[in-house]
Amino acid sequence: MAADTTRLAPRSPSLREVHGEWTVFAPLDTTDLHHEALCTISQVQLDEETRKRLLVIELRPRKGRVTGSLLLPSGLMHEPGVVLQFEESEPALIRQFQTESPNGALIDLVFDEALTVLLMSSRRLHVMATAETGEEVNFSISLNGFASALARARHHQDCLHSTKKDRFLP
Repeated sequence: MAADTTRLAPRSPSLREVHGEWTVFAPLDTTDLHHEALCTISQVQLDEETRKRLLVIELRPRKGRVTGSLLLPSGLMHEPGVVLQFEESEPALIRQFQTESPNGALIDLVFDEALTVLLMSSRRLHVMATAETGEEVNFSISLNGFASALARARHHQDCLHSTKKDRFLP
């Protein structure tokens, strides 16, 4: 599946592509061999009325899994954490808050191979939390474009690593 949009700034050190609701960021400069270049895919959601950030999810492809973080608004109860659910019929996952800052509450995410397949085949990732007021708060993350964004990030990551390896060959 082709990207909806590709934007390259002149002499840009990174690539930015939009795949549905997801954006791929990939470094193009491989001159710094001591720094591991990481491709990321992310989604930012804004409140329609206030235009303030509601959530940010940023994920990185790894061998056989996807890791990253989810930033939710401040004011959520840390216990019992957040519940992640792909579809109503799928089992729910509980993830704990890692830290709270003025920017919001941060949750580390790790999706193994089976969960990554669910991410690629589901329409939405539902995130359920509890506000400090006791009310349930629900967020819905569109997975439109996730599979193609992940494939592109993995491909670019592989290309970067093979370029780095080639520099060390005689």
